[in-house]
Amino acid sequence: MKLFLATLIICTTLSSCVQKNENSKNITTEKSDKHINIPGTRLFLIPPTGFEISKSFIGLQKGDNYLIQIYHLDGGNFYSNAKNVSKKAFEDQGMKVLEYTEFQLNGNPVKYLHVQGLNNIMSHQFIFGDSTFSVMALGAYPIGQEEIGKKIKESIFTMFYDKNTVVDPMATALFSVDDLKSKFKFHQSSSNVFIYSIDGKKNTDRFSPMVLISQLPKEQNITFEGVSEVLINGLEQSGFIMKDVESQEMKSVNGKEAFEKVFNGYLNGKKVKIYYLILMTSDQFVSFSGLTYSDNENNLNEFKKLSETLKIK
Repeated sequence: MKLFLATLIICTTLSSCVQKNENSKNITTEKSDKHINIPGTRLFLIPPTGFEISKSFIGLQKGDNYLIQIYHLDGGNFYSNAKNVSKKAFEDQGMKVLEYTEFQLNGNPVKYLHVQGLNNIMSHQFIFGDSTFSVMALGAYPIGQEEIGKKIKESIFTMFYDKNTVVDPMATALFSVDDLKSKFKFHQSSSNVFIYSIDGKKNTDRFSPMVLISQLPKEQNITFEGVSEVLINGLEQSGFIMKDVESQEMKSVNGKEAFEKVFNGYLNGKKVKIYYLILMTSDQFVSFSGLTYSDNENNLNEFKKLSETLKIK
């Protein structure tokens, strides 16, 4: 989905389920029979007409040009995650901010932006939470489609976060792995990224080895090498410096064609070894990424043990 990939680089007439208190600048929502749950999250909203649960990402979509993507970090912290979100931060990236405001949703702090981004993609971005969770809703649509853009905004403003909802973290996973085969166990998920750490434990050391399994829509005709380059470019935007490619090959993993790559570089000022395994379906790809800063050969062996159990559902 081209619009989806592009998005990676408050005075509205709302639903009757939404009430705005002008004095406290607080929007209050209540879960109704019109609300639907976004799978893999505790979030409920009233979808715009014609939008359906996406099979490619966490959220809703209408065709290839309109989406509401949800980034849900259970156990996250709004105050740290959103502290750098500002009008200036977006403008410094070359985007045009049409509206920026802060208020509350059901008592939780909110930052809301209406942005004209790159490639003429418009978006409504709504970030809220507290010290125990953080949610971002990104509603994207092509420039000039303001009527649908308005409906997307109205839908986002009906959001209700139910802390009592039990979430299956693997509900949206397109894959399965057997983490009994490795020391890396499931730790947590954030949107379409599934994080595995040693024994599944939280580690405050940023240089601890980890595995990230992500799933994204596939561009038409993209190759395994092309996906690898997209992933590496993303790393480089986060400060990664490539040193050398240790190995790369096509292989079979549980009956599926796969691309394996091991390379070295520098990230966060330290030497890092990165292991990639990429599988593709007709419209999506699943990437398995292992990062290790020390004890590299043992960790690489553990990455491979886990990756060899990777299956597409």
